[in-house]
Amino acid sequence: MQALGRQLVCSSNSRAGVSIIHKVTKQSSQKIQHHQKKSRVFSFPHRRAFSSTSSVSGGLLHHEWVIGGNVINDTNSANSRDDTNTVVFLHGLLGSGKNLRTLSKKITERNPNLSALLLDLRGHGSTSTNASLSSTTEPPHTFESCANDIINTLQNLNLVGSERSPVAVVGHSFGGRLALQYAHQTIIHNQNRLSSDGGTLQQIPHPPLHTWILDSVPGQAHASVHDVIQAVSSVDLPIPSKKHLQTVLTKEKGIDPMIAAWMTTNLRKSSCNKGFTYTFDLDVAMSVLNEFGKQDFLGMIRDVGKIHHLDYDKESMEKEKKNGRINLVMAGKNPSWTEDLKKELELIQSNLVSKEESFLQMYKLPEAGHWVHVDDLEGLIQVIEKGGLH
Repeated sequence: MQALGRQLVCSSNSRAGVSIIHKVTKQSSQKIQHHQKKSRVFSFPHRRAFSSTSSVSGGLLHHEWVIGGNVINDTNSANSRDDTNTVVFLHGLLGSGKNLRTLSKKITERNPNLSALLLDLRGHGSTSTNASLSSTTEPPHTFESCANDIINTLQNLNLVGSERSPVAVVGHSFGGRLALQYAHQTIIHNQNRLSSDGGTLQQIPHPPLHTWILDSVPGQAHASVHDVIQAVSSVDLPIPSKKHLQTVLTKEKGIDPMIAAWMTTNLRKSSCNKGFTYTFDLDVAMSVLNEFGKQDFLGMIRDVGKIHHLDYDKESMEKEKKNGRINLVMAGKNPSWTEDLKKELELIQSNLVSKEESFLQMYKLPEAGHWVHVDDLEGLIQVIEKGGLH
């Protein structure tokens, strides 16, 4: 099937044509300097192994820089700066990097030593609408492929090695899952690179010192996510107006008004300038959504923890205990964070050391729903700074 986000948008009564056949359970809704010491080669279980070669096979993603609280249009100038540390921001499903602009602006304004790199993930935003970029993101549309896109884009920007690798990655919902996937894959790629004989492999980003996962619940995507995708895929294209889309989604499809209003921000002019079409590719979104249940979310957290505690002895952990951490932020109003799930995470948290020294730190924003960066922006920033990203 061709990319539905770009096809047939100028013919009347055309539909995106995606049918939802994947049934789900209601298990889930959804310059700091690198520590330089020789890593010990660690073998992950075969079921989570990834291949690693001299260059990572991935696509190129549209990116946007935010420095000092401002979007920087001169990307070449922004990329060449060495006086700030890079933080990568990853958006959620059906969104784009601009969804995290406000958060990135606030963080970089308050912490001028940090610069934000906002990425549009494969099948989303300007990566989807730019033919030269979308052509690089070939199937399969797996989490591994998505993470390799991030790695390949950072290589292309020369954000690699001990001095220029991003110090942190921040992801919301689907983006949080990819933040964890990225941390896991960069560990594996670097481990394989260290264990190779030639020593001539292409540099890749070092694993992030801080991985921030914003309300990404392990397991299958919540049924409501499938409902939204099914709804937007059934809307006739091109869409006459943003108001029309909002009305159809709320009145005919039963979508929450806030979600419907947000969906209007994901529209662009159709190729024939008659109405609108989506900025995302529904084929890619559906493929990625069906990967949610396949991701070994908790297993990857355990793997990262084992590497963290192998590479940091007691003394260095005391000195740098806020580095190399996975930070999980839970929305207090998201019912998918069940007691059983929280207990399992707490068990991982305290398995190797005390909770205070653990590589896994968990935070709760009591008054926030799934959109934690909208519902409690100030609380989220305070948590992030408390966690050591400043």
